[in-house]
Amino acid sequence: MTEFLNDTEQALCDSLSRWLTDHIDPSNWARKDPESASTTPAQLWPRLLHDLELLELEGGLRMHLRVLWALGPWLFAEPYLTSGLIAQTALGAGHGAKVMEWQSSWRQGKIRLAWADAEPGHRLQRHTLNTKLRTVEGTRLLEGRKSFVQGAQNATHFLISAQSSEHGLTWVWLNAQTPGIHRRDVPGLDGQELSEVHFDQVEISDDDILCQGLSAANLQDRLHEEATLGVCAEAVGLMQRMMQDTLEHVRQRQQFGQPLASFQVVQHRLADMHLALAQAQALIWAVSDSLAAQESSTEERALAVSSCKVCIGRALRAIGQGAVQLHGAMGVTEELYVARCFRRATQIELLFGQTGQHLRRMDQLLFNA
Repeated sequence: MTEFLNDTEQALCDSLSRWLTDHIDPSNWARKDPESASTTPAQLWPRLLHDLELLELEGGLRMHLRVLWALGPWLFAEPYLTSGLIAQTALGAGHGAKVMEWQSSWRQGKIRLAWADAEPGHRLQRHTLNTKLRTVEGTRLLEGRKSFVQGAQNATHFLISAQSSEHGLTWVWLNAQTPGIHRRDVPGLDGQELSEVHFDQVEISDDDILCQGLSAANLQDRLHEEATLGVCAEAVGLMQRMMQDTLEHVRQRQQFGQPLASFQVVQHRLADMHLALAQAQALIWAVSDSLAAQESSTEERALAVSSCKVCIGRALRAIGQGAVQLHGAMGVTEELYVARCFRRATQIELLFGQTGQHLRRMDQLLFNA
Protein backbone atom coordinates (compact mmCIF):
# COMPACT_ATOMS: atom_id res chain seq x y z
CA MET A 1 0.00 0.00 0.00
CA THR A 2 2.38 2.69 -1.25
CA GLU A 3 0.09 4.53 -3.63
CA PHE A 4 0.00 7.50 -1.24
CA LEU A 5 3.77 8.09 -1.62
CA ASN A 6 5.45 10.34 -4.16
CA ASP A 7 8.83 9.39 -5.66
CA THR A 8 10.87 11.15 -2.97
CA GLU A 9 8.87 9.60 -0.15
CA GLN A 10 9.06 6.16 -1.76
CA ALA A 11 12.86 6.42 -2.06
CA LEU A 12 13.14 7.52 1.58
CA CYS A 13 10.92 4.70 2.88
CA ASP A 14 12.84 2.16 0.80
CA SER A 15 16.13 3.42 2.24
CA LEU A 16 14.75 3.26 5.76
CA SER A 17 13.48 -0.29 5.26
CA ARG A 18 16.84 -1.45 3.91
CA TRP A 19 18.72 0.17 6.78
CA LEU A 20 16.42 -1.33 9.41
CA THR A 21 16.60 -4.74 7.75
CA ASP A 22 20.39 -4.59 8.02
CA HIS A 23 20.43 -3.53 11.68
CA ILE A 24 17.39 -5.19 13.31
CA ASP A 25 16.38 -8.84 13.46
CA PRO A 26 12.74 -8.81 14.65
CA SER A 27 12.74 -12.55 15.41
CA ASN A 28 15.59 -12.13 17.91
CA TRP A 29 14.37 -8.78 19.19
CA ALA A 30 10.99 -10.29 20.06
CA ARG A 31 12.67 -12.81 22.34
CA LYS A 32 14.40 -10.16 24.43
CA ASP A 33 12.86 -9.04 27.68
CA PRO A 34 11.02 -5.69 27.44
CA GLU A 35 13.64 -3.81 29.47
CA SER A 36 16.54 -4.66 27.18
CA ALA A 37 14.43 -4.38 24.01
CA SER A 38 13.41 -0.83 24.90
CA THR A 39 17.06 0.32 24.79
CA THR A 40 17.61 -0.84 21.21
CA PRO A 41 16.23 2.29 19.48
CA ALA A 42 18.34 4.45 21.81
CA GLN A 43 21.47 2.60 20.76
CA LEU A 44 20.68 2.70 17.04
CA TRP A 45 19.32 6.25 16.89
CA PRO A 46 22.69 8.09 16.46
CA ARG A 47 23.78 5.65 13.75
CA LEU A 48 20.45 6.05 11.93
CA LEU A 49 20.78 9.84 11.90
CA HIS A 50 24.36 9.61 10.68
CA ASP A 51 23.61 7.17 7.88
CA LEU A 52 20.33 8.62 6.54
CA GLU A 53 20.41 12.25 7.76
CA LEU A 54 16.72 12.14 8.67
CA LEU A 55 16.76 15.54 10.37
CA GLU A 56 17.94 17.22 7.18
CA LEU A 57 14.81 16.22 5.26
CA GLU A 58 12.49 18.84 3.80
CA GLY A 59 8.76 18.31 3.47
CA GLY A 60 7.19 19.34 6.77
CA LEU A 61 4.46 17.32 8.46
CA ARG A 62 3.84 15.11 5.45
CA MET A 63 7.45 13.88 5.36
CA HIS A 64 7.55 13.34 9.13
CA LEU A 65 4.45 11.14 8.96
CA ARG A 66 5.89 9.10 6.09
CA VAL A 67 9.02 8.46 8.15
CA LEU A 68 6.96 7.38 11.16
CA TRP A 69 4.92 5.09 8.90
CA ALA A 70 8.14 3.46 7.70
CA LEU A 71 9.50 3.11 11.26
CA GLY A 72 6.25 1.71 12.67
CA PRO A 73 6.69 -1.95 11.56
CA TRP A 74 10.10 -2.01 13.29
CA LEU A 75 8.85 -0.57 16.62
CA PHE A 76 11.25 2.32 16.04
CA ALA A 77 8.94 5.37 15.97
CA GLU A 78 10.38 6.63 19.25
CA PRO A 79 12.65 8.63 19.51
CA TYR A 80 11.78 10.04 16.06
CA LEU A 81 8.33 11.19 17.20
CA THR A 82 9.72 13.47 19.92
CA SER A 83 13.28 14.16 18.76
CA GLY A 84 12.21 14.64 15.15
CA LEU A 85 8.62 15.80 14.68
CA ILE A 86 7.93 17.42 18.08
CA ALA A 87 11.38 19.02 18.34
CA GLN A 88 11.22 20.65 14.91
CA THR A 89 7.70 21.98 15.47
CA ALA A 90 8.59 23.41 18.88
CA LEU A 91 11.81 25.05 17.72
CA GLY A 92 9.93 26.61 14.81
CA ALA A 93 7.79 28.53 17.31
CA GLY A 94 10.75 30.12 19.10
CA HIS A 95 12.88 33.15 18.26
CA GLY A 96 16.28 34.51 19.10
CA ALA A 97 19.92 33.49 19.05
CA LYS A 98 19.49 30.72 21.61
CA VAL A 99 16.75 29.06 19.55
CA MET A 100 18.97 29.20 16.48
CA GLU A 101 21.70 27.49 18.50
CA TRP A 102 19.25 24.75 19.55
CA GLN A 103 18.14 24.32 15.94
CA SER A 104 21.74 23.89 14.82
CA SER A 105 22.38 21.27 17.53
CA TRP A 106 19.14 19.51 16.64
CA ARG A 107 20.05 19.21 12.96
CA GLN A 108 23.39 17.71 13.97
CA GLY A 109 21.57 15.04 15.97
CA LYS A 110 22.89 16.28 19.32
CA ILE A 111 19.46 16.80 20.89
CA ARG A 112 17.31 13.99 22.28
CA LEU A 113 14.02 15.56 23.36
CA ALA A 114 11.52 14.40 25.97
CA TRP A 115 8.11 16.09 25.63
CA ALA A 116 6.77 16.74 29.14
CA ASP A 117 3.21 18.03 28.76
CA ALA A 118 0.72 15.49 30.17
CA GLU A 119 -0.25 15.71 33.82
CA PRO A 120 -2.21 13.28 36.01
CA GLY A 121 -5.95 13.53 35.33
CA HIS A 122 -5.66 15.51 32.10
CA ARG A 123 -7.60 14.28 29.08
CA LEU A 124 -8.23 15.94 25.72
CA GLN A 125 -9.80 19.09 27.15
CA ARG A 126 -7.61 21.97 28.19
CA HIS A 127 -6.94 22.23 31.91
CA THR A 128 -5.08 24.74 34.02
CA LEU A 129 -1.62 23.30 34.40
CA ASN A 130 -0.45 22.31 37.86
CA THR A 131 3.16 22.79 36.76
CA LYS A 132 3.95 26.39 37.72
CA LEU A 133 6.61 28.86 36.69
CA ARG A 134 6.96 31.38 39.50
CA THR A 135 9.25 34.32 40.09
CA VAL A 136 10.75 34.41 43.60
CA GLU A 137 13.13 37.26 44.43
CA GLY A 138 13.93 37.77 40.77
CA THR A 139 14.54 34.06 40.07
CA ARG A 140 12.20 31.94 37.93
CA LEU A 141 11.45 28.59 39.56
CA LEU A 142 9.74 25.63 37.86
CA GLU A 143 7.66 23.32 40.07
CA GLY A 144 5.36 20.45 39.18
CA ARG A 145 4.99 16.91 37.89
CA LYS A 146 4.60 15.50 34.39
CA SER A 147 3.42 11.98 33.63
CA PHE A 148 3.77 9.50 30.75
CA VAL A 149 6.92 11.20 29.46
CA GLN A 150 8.53 9.17 26.65
CA GLY A 151 12.30 9.02 26.20
CA ALA A 152 13.18 10.79 29.45
CA GLN A 153 15.93 8.28 30.29
CA ASN A 154 18.08 9.23 27.28
CA ALA A 155 16.93 12.84 26.87
CA THR A 156 19.35 15.72 26.56
CA HIS A 157 16.52 18.29 26.84
CA PHE A 158 12.95 18.54 28.09
CA LEU A 159 10.14 20.48 26.42
CA ILE A 160 7.88 21.45 29.34
CA SER A 161 4.52 23.20 29.50
CA ALA A 162 3.96 25.37 32.58
CA GLN A 163 1.59 28.04 33.85
CA SER A 164 3.10 31.44 34.54
CA SER A 165 1.24 34.02 36.63
CA GLU A 166 2.63 36.77 34.40
CA HIS A 167 2.32 35.35 30.88
CA GLY A 168 -0.04 32.38 31.11
CA LEU A 169 0.93 29.22 29.24
CA THR A 170 4.70 28.96 28.81
CA TRP A 171 6.89 26.43 27.03
CA VAL A 172 10.30 25.79 28.57
CA TRP A 173 13.20 24.17 26.69
CA LEU A 174 15.35 22.80 29.53
CA ASN A 175 18.67 20.97 29.66
CA ALA A 176 18.09 17.51 31.17
CA GLN A 177 21.13 17.93 33.46
CA THR A 178 19.66 20.96 35.25
CA PRO A 179 19.58 20.41 39.05
CA GLY A 180 16.17 19.70 40.57
CA ILE A 181 14.85 17.26 37.96
CA HIS A 182 13.78 13.89 39.40
CA ARG A 183 12.50 10.92 37.40
CA ARG A 184 10.65 7.69 38.14
CA ASP A 185 10.50 5.16 35.29
CA VAL A 186 7.79 2.58 34.71
CA PRO A 187 7.37 0.18 31.75
CA GLY A 188 4.48 0.81 29.38
CA LEU A 189 2.27 -1.92 27.93
CA ASP A 190 4.68 -2.31 25.03
CA GLY A 191 7.78 -2.54 27.23
CA GLN A 192 9.03 0.96 26.42
CA GLU A 193 9.83 3.06 29.45
CA LEU A 194 7.53 5.91 30.47
CA SER A 195 8.53 8.36 33.17
CA GLU A 196 7.00 10.55 35.81
CA VAL A 197 9.19 13.65 36.01
CA HIS A 198 9.20 15.92 39.04
CA PHE A 199 10.56 19.46 38.75
CA ASP A 200 11.57 20.65 42.21
CA GLN A 201 12.50 24.35 42.42
CA VAL A 202 14.29 24.19 39.06
CA GLU A 203 15.88 27.53 38.19
CA ILE A 204 14.87 28.80 34.74
CA SER A 205 16.78 31.48 32.82
CA ASP A 206 15.41 33.79 30.14
CA ASP A 207 17.14 31.68 27.49
CA ASP A 208 15.15 28.60 28.59
CA ILE A 209 11.82 30.24 27.68
CA LEU A 210 10.76 29.09 24.22
CA CYS A 211 7.45 30.96 23.90
CA GLN A 212 4.61 32.33 26.06
CA GLY A 213 1.02 33.48 25.90
CA LEU A 214 -0.97 33.14 22.69
CA SER A 215 1.93 31.70 20.69
CA ALA A 216 2.40 29.05 23.41
CA ALA A 217 -1.29 28.13 23.25
CA ASN A 218 -1.11 27.81 19.46
CA LEU A 219 1.99 25.66 19.80
CA GLN A 220 0.23 23.40 22.30
CA ASP A 221 -2.64 22.77 19.87
CA ARG A 222 -0.25 22.09 17.02
CA LEU A 223 1.93 19.74 19.06
CA HIS A 224 -1.06 17.66 20.14
CA GLU A 225 -2.42 17.50 16.59
CA GLU A 226 0.89 16.47 15.06
CA ALA A 227 1.78 14.01 17.83
CA THR A 228 -1.62 12.34 17.45
CA LEU A 229 -1.19 12.08 13.70
CA GLY A 230 2.35 10.83 14.29
CA VAL A 231 1.23 7.80 16.30
CA CYS A 232 -1.57 7.24 13.76
CA ALA A 233 1.01 7.08 10.95
CA GLU A 234 3.12 4.71 13.04
CA ALA A 235 0.02 2.58 13.62
CA VAL A 236 -0.58 2.21 9.86
CA GLY A 237 2.90 0.77 9.38
CA LEU A 238 2.47 -1.44 12.44
CA MET A 239 -0.86 -2.81 11.18
CA GLN A 240 0.66 -3.56 7.79
CA ARG A 241 3.33 -5.63 9.53
CA MET A 242 0.74 -7.56 11.56
CA MET A 243 -1.29 -8.21 8.40
CA GLN A 244 1.82 -9.44 6.57
CA ASP A 245 2.84 -11.80 9.39
CA THR A 246 -0.71 -13.11 9.73
CA LEU A 247 -1.05 -13.80 6.01
CA GLU A 248 2.22 -15.73 6.02
CA HIS A 249 1.10 -17.73 9.03
CA VAL A 250 -2.32 -18.79 7.69
CA ARG A 251 -0.78 -19.76 4.34
CA GLN A 252 1.80 -22.00 6.00
CA ARG A 253 -0.13 -23.43 8.96
CA GLN A 254 -1.93 -26.68 8.13
CA GLN A 255 -5.24 -27.80 9.66
CA PHE A 256 -7.18 -30.88 8.54
CA GLY A 257 -4.66 -31.38 5.76
CA GLN A 258 -4.97 -27.91 4.22
CA PRO A 259 -3.70 -24.39 4.97
CA LEU A 260 -5.73 -22.18 7.28
CA ALA A 261 -6.03 -19.62 4.47
CA SER A 262 -8.28 -22.01 2.56
CA PHE A 263 -11.06 -21.82 5.19
CA GLN A 264 -13.83 -19.38 4.37
CA VAL A 265 -14.19 -18.06 7.92
CA VAL A 266 -10.48 -17.18 7.96
CA GLN A 267 -10.79 -15.46 4.60
CA HIS A 268 -13.70 -13.38 5.89
CA ARG A 269 -11.69 -12.35 8.94
CA LEU A 270 -8.72 -11.36 6.79
CA ALA A 271 -10.99 -9.37 4.50
CA ASP A 272 -12.36 -7.42 7.47
CA MET A 273 -8.82 -6.72 8.68
CA HIS A 274 -7.74 -5.56 5.23
CA LEU A 275 -10.70 -3.19 4.91
CA ALA A 276 -9.98 -1.69 8.34
CA LEU A 277 -6.36 -1.11 7.32
CA ALA A 278 -7.25 0.42 3.95
CA GLN A 279 -9.74 2.81 5.56
CA ALA A 280 -7.28 3.85 8.27
CA GLN A 281 -4.48 4.46 5.78
CA ALA A 282 -6.62 6.52 3.43
CA LEU A 283 -7.88 8.69 6.28
CA ILE A 284 -4.50 9.38 7.90
CA TRP A 285 -2.96 10.57 4.63
CA ALA A 286 -6.04 12.65 3.74
CA VAL A 287 -6.06 14.34 7.15
CA SER A 288 -2.30 14.94 7.11
CA ASP A 289 -2.45 16.59 3.69
CA SER A 290 -5.40 18.70 4.84
CA LEU A 291 -3.55 19.92 7.93
CA ALA A 292 -0.37 20.57 5.98
CA ALA A 293 -2.36 22.90 3.70
CA GLN A 294 -3.26 25.02 6.79
CA GLU A 295 -6.58 26.09 5.33
CA SER A 296 -8.80 24.74 8.12
CA SER A 297 -10.11 26.42 11.25
CA THR A 298 -9.06 25.29 14.72
CA GLU A 299 -12.32 23.36 15.17
CA GLU A 300 -12.03 21.68 11.78
CA ARG A 301 -8.47 20.60 12.51
CA ALA A 302 -9.46 19.18 15.89
CA LEU A 303 -12.38 17.31 14.32
CA ALA A 304 -10.17 15.87 11.58
CA VAL A 305 -7.51 14.69 14.04
CA SER A 306 -10.07 13.11 16.37
CA SER A 307 -11.81 11.31 13.50
CA CYS A 308 -8.43 9.92 12.43
CA LYS A 309 -7.59 8.71 15.95
CA VAL A 310 -11.01 7.03 16.24
CA CYS A 311 -10.56 5.24 12.92
CA ILE A 312 -7.02 4.17 13.82
CA GLY A 313 -8.11 2.96 17.26
CA ARG A 314 -10.84 0.75 15.80
CA ALA A 315 -8.52 -0.58 13.10
CA LEU A 316 -5.82 -1.37 15.67
CA ARG A 317 -8.30 -3.39 17.67
CA ALA A 318 -9.68 -5.24 14.65
CA ILE A 319 -6.28 -6.06 13.16
CA GLY A 320 -4.45 -6.66 16.44
CA GLN A 321 -7.06 -8.99 17.85
CA GLY A 322 -7.46 -10.71 14.49
CA ALA A 323 -3.70 -11.27 14.20
CA VAL A 324 -3.47 -12.74 17.69
CA GLN A 325 -6.52 -14.96 17.22
CA LEU A 326 -5.40 -16.32 13.85
CA HIS A 327 -1.98 -17.13 15.30
CA GLY A 328 -3.67 -19.03 18.11
CA ALA A 329 -2.00 -19.27 21.51
CA MET A 330 1.35 -18.41 19.92
CA GLY A 331 0.04 -14.91 19.21
CA VAL A 332 0.74 -13.76 22.77
CA THR A 333 4.14 -15.41 23.27
CA GLU A 334 7.54 -13.72 23.13
CA GLU A 335 8.61 -16.12 20.37
CA LEU A 336 6.51 -14.20 17.85
CA TYR A 337 7.14 -10.62 16.79
CA VAL A 338 3.40 -10.12 16.31
CA ALA A 339 2.93 -10.31 20.10
CA ARG A 340 5.15 -7.28 20.64
CA CYS A 341 3.38 -5.49 17.77
CA PHE A 342 0.04 -6.20 19.45
CA ARG A 343 1.24 -4.69 22.73
CA ARG A 344 2.48 -1.60 20.90
CA ALA A 345 -0.88 -1.36 19.11
CA THR A 346 -2.64 -1.43 22.49
CA GLN A 347 -0.33 1.31 23.79
CA ILE A 348 -0.98 3.51 20.74
CA GLU A 349 -4.73 3.27 21.29
CA LEU A 350 -4.16 4.79 24.75
CA LEU A 351 -1.81 7.57 23.65
CA PHE A 352 -3.09 11.14 23.21
CA GLY A 353 -6.68 10.20 24.00
CA GLN A 354 -8.52 6.91 23.74
CA THR A 355 -11.18 6.23 21.14
CA GLY A 356 -14.05 7.06 23.51
CA GLN A 357 -12.49 10.39 24.49
CA HIS A 358 -12.03 11.43 20.87
CA LEU A 359 -15.62 10.42 20.10
CA ARG A 360 -16.85 12.69 22.89
CA ARG A 361 -14.73 15.56 21.56
CA MET A 362 -16.15 14.99 18.07
CA ASP A 363 -19.65 15.11 19.55
CA GLN A 364 -18.91 18.46 21.20
CA LEU A 365 -17.37 19.92 18.06
CA LEU A 366 -20.21 18.77 15.82
CA PHE A 367 -23.27 19.44 17.97
CA ASN A 368 -22.27 21.96 20.63
CA ALA A 369 -20.76 24.58 18.34
